[in-house]
Amino acid sequence: MGFIRDILSGKKKYFLRREIFSLKVPACPELTVENVMKQVKAHQQIMAYLPDFKDGAKNYVERDFLFCVVNTID
Repeated sequence: MGFIRDILSGKKKYFLRREIFSLKVPACPELTVENVMKQVKAHQQIMAYLPDFKDGAKNYVERDFLFCVVNTID
């Protein structure tokens, strides 16, 4: 719910459905959510569309959502 609150308050950005470039990324050992999150944490443009995680919190982002955000921005 925190992510939705951040979107509504303007802290986080969002895409309209028609703006999203969706894709299905094959399941590869290198293309895990954890590995991609490590790569994009330094990119503020991408992180503006993803939830913030506090240290020690369980980091969960749906795989399809993450790849759609990265693909749309990239």
